[in-house]
Amino acid sequence: MNSTEPYVHWIHCNKCYQLYIKKEVSFYLLACKHVICSLCAIELPQSINGPRAYKCPVCSQTTRACVIGNTMPKNLKDLFHPQPYLDGLDNYKIMSFQQEQRKKFFEHMYKLETRRTNLLQEIELAKQKTRQLFQNFEETKAERRQLQYVCQGLRLNKDSCASSTSSGYSSAANDRNLNEL
Repeated sequence: MNSTEPYVHWIHCNKCYQLYIKKEVSFYLLACKHVICSLCAIELPQSINGPRAYKCPVCSQTTRACVIGNTMPKNLKDLFHPQPYLDGLDNYKIMSFQQEQRKKFFEHMYKLETRRTNLLQEIELAKQKTRQLFQNFEETKAERRQLQYVCQGLRLNKDSCASSTSSGYSSAANDRNLNEL
């Protein structure tokens, strides 16, 4: 990691928020001062002798672009200078550009953190509902087992009554015998 890398963490695509530091794709500085990655760049058909034109995915302006890197013209490269005050550059212009880029990035990060927090809360609510449903399920299973035991007991009683009537005694005959006593 070289000494300037900590200063470039703010460089990101203003559309998809991919970071320049990852060096996975090329980045462009558009004339409208938006930074976009090559994945988000909307290149327009090239005119015969004119420069390449891009449609900014952020502000929809048709504009020119410059690849961000060491081959940039000095006036554009200065916008990415990590310490412009040390080299006598136009601090206000450079710091304003960098601050605006940082602001966009941090706003995006805040939105992501807010979304993550909301999702964690939703997950916790879903876990609570799942625990409650599982508890209800277990209670229903226990109630079902209890009802099965009651039903088995009723079947045994019915079977014992049926066997006593099949042995020659009827319940009416039993009732008469009891009344005679």
